[in-house]
Amino acid sequence: MVAHKLAEGTHLGMFRCGGLHIDRPWEQRNFATPQYAMNYIHEGVGTFLDLRGGSYPLQPGSVLQRIPNVRHSIRWSTPVTFGVVALPVQAWELLKLTGAVIHAQPVFYVGHDHELLGRFVRLGKALAKKPDQDFSQIVIQMLDLMRELHWRDKSTSANQPIDTVII
Repeated sequence: MVAHKLAEGTHLGMFRCGGLHIDRPWEQRNFATPQYAMNYIHEGVGTFLDLRGGSYPLQPGSVLQRIPNVRHSIRWSTPVTFGVVALPVQAWELLKLTGAVIHAQPVFYVGHDHELLGRFVRLGKALAKKPDQDFSQIVIQMLDLMRELHWRDKSTSANQPIDTVII
């Protein structure tokens, strides 16, 4: 995964994209990110836990939304491969304002798609090597990937009100 140099010195980088593989089960507890991030699960099985007691299964084809500053935990029971796209909190606000965010739940299902993981990886590589004059184009492509993930939703959470309680 790649963070753009504009994010140097910031926690985790504000502009991140790419693919990750973790070759063992693992757990991330009580985590919050200042960005809006989406993880597309390509391989692996786990559980997303919100701090209000909600539990959501993660499987190939799932998308996990990391809402800015909302604490959560993730437990992976298997090795996992996933794509990550993360942008500053303003991306979350823009997607909500334009009606692109249509999910009440932090996890939704878009279907397993081998090409989709490749898009995360290609955008991460572009983020790493493009000169600064192309940076805005890459950010727009990252935002468009987020928008597309929302519109691919095949779960029952689509078209329900968005709940963004910060804990």
